[in-house]
Amino acid sequence: MTDPRFSFVGSISPAGEAELQDRLGGTRIHIEVAPSAIRTLPGQILLYQLATLAARLFDRVELHGDDTNVAHRHFPLFNGAFLPALRTLLPMLRKSTVAPDNGRVVQVLVGNGGADSARADIYVGAVDWVALVSTSSPQPVREGTNPCGALAAGALAAGEVFKIVFDGRLPAALRASDINLSVLTYKPVVGESLFQQPALPEQVVGDAALVGCGSVGCAFLQGIIFTPSLTG
Repeated sequence: MTDPRFSFVGSISPAGEAELQDRLGGTRIHIEVAPSAIRTLPGQILLYQLATLAARLFDRVELHGDDTNVAHRHFPLFNGAFLPALRTLLPMLRKSTVAPDNGRVVQVLVGNGGADSARADIYVGAVDWVALVSTSSPQPVREGTNPCGALAAGALAAGEVFKIVFDGRLPAALRASDINLSVLTYKPVVGESLFQQPALPEQVVGDAALVGCGSVGCAFLQGIIFTPSLTG
């Protein structure tokens, strides 16, 4: 197996190389972002996280939404129209080896509403510190400058996409029907409390040195990059 994706998935699944190529290269990952979500900073961060993680494994990641919506003023990586810029980035993450379309589609909806909301496999949202993932109903995305819930939601949703694509071929994998996780308290936040969470300070000046940059270090840097109130 020369493709590192095959080595990774092959280490946790009994699927052979031909099946891996078919599922990773031939499955369409259809991600739609609701109009209300793409106008927010957390919505754009969530979509960026989900799409870039999915594209590192799957060759057919499709992004759908308002192509005219510009990157949020606090989103540091893009200028101009957000979705076209993200589509341009995805093929640059690794060399693509597209297999024939196998007819399988995983539908993901970010935020409330959208044309495909009635038939999505996964619904994703984020409110402040809380990541929201569901298999049954659309989830809210609220405007704000806290990226933590959005980053966690994108990562959790990418994991659920992977489990759907390899359904039945991942021994002992557990599918989540609903996730409500605060990355501040590591507990669910429900009801009115979801919209009354502790806010980040308006400005935080930091002085820190990062030693090493593995997965934890990259996550740390990503959180800093997407938090506009942090300076230093």
